[in-house]
Amino acid sequence: MAKYKRIPGGEKTIKSGTAWIENELRLALNLYLKLEGKQIHERNPEIQELAHSLERSVRSLEAQMLMFRN
Repeated sequence: MAKYKRIPGGEKTIKSGTAWIENELRLALNLYLKLEGKQIHERNPEIQELAHSLERSVRSLEAQMLMFRN
């Protein structure tokens, strides 16, 4: 996968501004558990791949995974 490049002002996707559905949250939680709550950052290729498959931005997936800590 190509090197991730942050977009100033935020990346926009098809699902920008829409609520996360249960299946997306399950996939995010599974990855969070797989990573054991570590390496949750935009440069992680696993996060990039999942975000792409969910049609979500990398930063939104990263933020969603960080919320699992709370």
